[in-house]
Amino acid sequence: MTRTRNVTAIALLCLAVWTAAPALMMQMSQSDIVAQSDLIVAGSVVKTASHWNQDHSAIYTDATIFVTDCQKDVTHSCGVEVIVRVPGGEVGEIGMVVEDMPRFEVGEQATLHLAHTTEPGIYSLVGGWQGKTGGVDSYYSYSYSGLKRIPASCSYYINSTLSDWSSAIQSADAAWDGAGSRFRFNYAGSTTKTAPVQDGYNVMYKRNLSPDTTTIAYNQWWAYTPSKVIFENDIVFNTYFQWSTTGQAGKMDVQNIATHEMGHSLLLNDLTTKSDSNMTMYAYSKRGETKKRSLETPDKDGIKYIYDRAPTAPSNLSGSRSGKNVTLTWRDNSDNEDSFKLERKRGSGGTYAQIAAKIPNTTSHADNNLTGGYTYYYRVRARNGSYYSSYSNEWSVYVPTFDGPEGDATADGRPGIAVSPSPLTGEYGTLRYILPAAGNACVRIYDISGKLVAQHEFAGRRVGSTQLDLHRLSAGVYLLRLDAGNFSTTREMVKSD
Repeated sequence: MTRTRNVTAIALLCLAVWTAAPALMMQMSQSDIVAQSDLIVAGSVVKTASHWNQDHSAIYTDATIFVTDCQKDVTHSCGVEVIVRVPGGEVGEIGMVVEDMPRFEVGEQATLHLAHTTEPGIYSLVGGWQGKTGGVDSYYSYSYSGLKRIPASCSYYINSTLSDWSSAIQSADAAWDGAGSRFRFNYAGSTTKTAPVQDGYNVMYKRNLSPDTTTIAYNQWWAYTPSKVIFENDIVFNTYFQWSTTGQAGKMDVQNIATHEMGHSLLLNDLTTKSDSNMTMYAYSKRGETKKRSLETPDKDGIKYIYDRAPTAPSNLSGSRSGKNVTLTWRDNSDNEDSFKLERKRGSGGTYAQIAAKIPNTTSHADNNLTGGYTYYYRVRARNGSYYSSYSNEWSVYVPTFDGPEGDATADGRPGIAVSPSPLTGEYGTLRYILPAAGNACVRIYDISGKLVAQHEFAGRRVGSTQLDLHRLSAGVYLLRLDAGNFSTTREMVKSD
């Protein structure tokens, strides 16, 4: 189950949708934001719509804003609508969010600093999330959404244009591998693949993001919405800036920035308060900075929180039976499981054994084609790597040997009988039975007046069937009685011509 969890002093990501591109930013002053704005408006969100771009490589959301106040470019008066386009959104089972861009929700009110785009009538935000004030929060620091990598590893490629950066990037990788978590980065080699492209490869690439002069680098994730499992992420470095692998003054340090961005690959969120400015995951950087190369305790605690803690146990395990098939359901209380382990035993004295491993966020399982005549017991627990939750409550169900047309003869778990077909036709019928124990049994058939008209004795197993000779019986209603030791049961049966 995905849910937001507050965690003091741990930077964890919480997203509304399932792919994200957290970005390391240059911090802008308010005067710079205003100066770069072509339009500043206040208004309410009346509509949002997400769509793929033309080459199906990215998702964008258009937010329609009803303007209630215009503070710059007074040609836009109150009562008109403007469209703000931001990267990110959800289409079908795949979504994308660029974390330096805020999200929009219908009904919220906000003040927006906007810039013209090449498409008439469409605006972009100045400075990413810095261009929006009010409304829903853009960031959810110190919380975790349930997005995860399964298994706890990431194999990445470095584009060949960054070959001279490879050592610095692998040093960033090593910082996280040494954080005390089970998560591991794996350098897979050089590639000519570019980024960000959804192609199944985790690629590091550089490109000029001009006119964006505030984003230093960003990390874009792709994930499946049902399971919230990430299947790809790409990191892009902005070549608008000059870069160095030695911490040179006046240039962005590769290892410094890569360490931060690879933290996003682990699903850690940006920190934005000044008290966190020494943390690797602090959202801002500057030329010549190298302090992000080494991790602080909250950075390490964050990754261990995601990948190295036991999940919360599932609860409310219950189910239903149809014939010899059982459907189980339970409540998912965890936000970090990588699977659920379902166990079953036969009989109260049996031994539990695993029967299924379910993907994250699953809350049901079908256990079919069970052997009848037994009570089955179930329990489930959540798993996160080598960490397991405690077990859920135990739930049991009796599965009868048969479910006849006359009804379930043993739904309450007691011995019973059923006759088929119903109504009986021809000279023979089949008696199916469950006895208290294997042994001798006797079947007596009485007519409606109570007269004994047929009798059949047999030595039977506890569970089985036997043939009834009916050729002497005329059409009518009869009572069939089974006696086995101290046990007896009676059932009505009908014979037709």
